[in-house]
This record gives sequence, C-alpha cells and structure tokens, in this order.
Amino acid sequence: MLDGVHPDLFELEPEGNFIRITQVLELQHALGLKPLEAGRAVAIIDDADAMNEEAANTLLKTLEEPPGDSVIILATSLPERLPPTVVSRCCQVRFRPLRPAEVKAFLMERRGVGEEEAERLTALSGGILSRALSFLEDGSRMNRREEALRMAEALRGCPLHEVLGMAQRALKGAEEAAGRVRDEEAGIREMREALDPRTLQRLEKAEKTRREREARRRRDQALRDYLQGLSSWFRDVVVFSQLVEEGGAEGAVALENPDHAEAIHQASHYIYPEGAVEAVRACERAARLLSRNANPLLVMENVLLELHALANRPGWPRGSGSVSGSGMGRGGVR
Repeated sequence: MLDGVHPDLFELEPEGNFIRITQVLELQHALGLKPLEAGRAVAIIDDADAMNEEAANTLLKTLEEPPGDSVIILATSLPERLPPTVVSRCCQVRFRPLRPAEVKAFLMERRGVGEEEAERLTALSGGILSRALSFLEDGSRMNRREEALRMAEALRGCPLHEVLGMAQRALKGAEEAAGRVRDEEAGIREMREALDPRTLQRLEKAEKTRREREARRRRDQALRDYLQGLSSWFRDVVVFSQLVEEGGAEGAVALENPDHAEAIHQASHYIYPEGAVEAVRACERAARLLSRNANPLLVMENVLLELHALANRPGWPRGSGSVSGSGMGRGGVR
C-alpha cells in the first residue's frame, strides 16, 4: 500500500483541475470486482472537492449502495465545496489541530530541533504538523513569509503603484516555486527502452498532468504563504492592541512574529483592532478565492489594495482614541 501497488487499493486524484466522470466510472468498475488479497477494497478520492458536477452525480449511487466489501474515503480540506448530496451520504471525520505542546515535543524529540526554533515553528504551524515540517524543510517558505511581513510594514504611506508591485513580486515568487516542479526530471525517462511506445506515451501524459497539478499546488501554496504572513502581522496588531487596552505588560505579548514586535507596536498606533481584524478576514477571503481557481494576480492585487486602504484609513488619530461600543478601545500606547 505504501508503494501504491496494492491490487485492492484504488486512488483517485484530479486530472488537471478536476476529477472527471471517466475516472469515477473506472473506479465503480474496479469496486464491482471481488478483492484479490485484502478482505475488502479501499478507494481514496483525494481532493474530492475537485469532482466536477457530472463526476459527483455519478458517484452518488455508489455512495448510497457501496459494494459490501469496499470502503470509500473522500479526502478534502474544503468540504464546503462538495455537493450537499455527496456530504449527506458520507460519515464525516474531522481532523482537529494538534495542541502546541504536541507539535513542539515532536519537533524537539523526533527531529532534533532546538527549543527556540521549535517554538517558532509551532507558532507557524497552527496545530498542523505537516506545516511545521514544511517550514523546517523548505527555507523558501520562511523567506516568503518574511517578505510578506515586510510588505505589511511598508503599506502605511505606500504609493499605489508600489502596492501593485508587491502583488507582482508575490506572484513571481509563486511562479518560481511552480517552475521548479515543472523542471524536474520525469522518472519514467529512465524506463524508455523497457516500455512499448503506447505505454510510454500514456505514462508520459500522466506524468505531465501530475507535474502540472503539483506546479499549480506549489504556486497556490506559495501565495498562501504570503497571505498567511500578511494575516499573522495584522493578527499580532490585534493581540498587541488588546493587551495594551487591558493594561498588560508589553513583554507578555504572545506574538506570532516577535522579531517584528517594534513594527507591530508602531502599527498599533494607527490601526485599530477592528481594522486589523478586517485585514485578517480579507486574507482569508483571498485564500478561499485561490482555492476556487481565481486569477492569482488579481487576488493578490485586490487583497493588498484592501490592506493598504485599511493601513491608511483617514481619521484615526495616532497613539490614542477609542471606538465606542467595541470593547476594544485604545489607550496607554506609548
């Protein structure tokens, strides 16, 4: 199963942007056969939210009356994109974030990460171990995050053409991440002499599709790195402002980006918590748009222009003031 060659394990994943009806029909045929080695057949539909309407409708009958010796698993991080008719026929199993202490302990005990670095990766992980490991193993992700933090700091007083330039730089960095996947050598080239032309053509086509899909995934992940960096900066503004409002000590602020504490302190002078929360939500909306195949440059331009407007909203006095009725007024910021 780990090698992907078990005769009773069937895996579906998108061909291009979608899982298509032909793939579902092939799966249904396979599940109609008796298992060869295991007690039952197992089908895993990865990125199940990528099923087009025809594929989802075709799968319904199998979900209603699956073969008695089969298990069908639909895996997705975007269940809201699945048709309600599909969701209603499934038993949902949600995977919740790990506790910070669990992530930190794994990094230190299993990966030999120092305590300070483990704490930083734990803060970035959001309780998702694979995210912490990805930041640990891929330095470019941390670089993109740092660039996003610098973008957030530069928004105050930044000309609009520079804001649009930030979006272009983010997309360029994301395309570079995708390009590294496209440039990888295909493993099947080593088997050219052992394959007949028809099989070779089929495998090369499948490999090209896989790499294009992986390239898009890397591009979107890189853009989400920028969005998460921007979001975390504004999140820290909220945390800092709320602590000051409650009379806490600045040293006790639990920031995701402690290396940028001074810039975040300054930002709390001109961005009210309500505006920072609005900025976080704007980043979340942008991430959802990326998952729906929206134009990546337009997404980044729109979100950065929105953040720029929030950072430069007129009429907010620097360093003092309050917002009535919010319970999150200003006060005590030096």
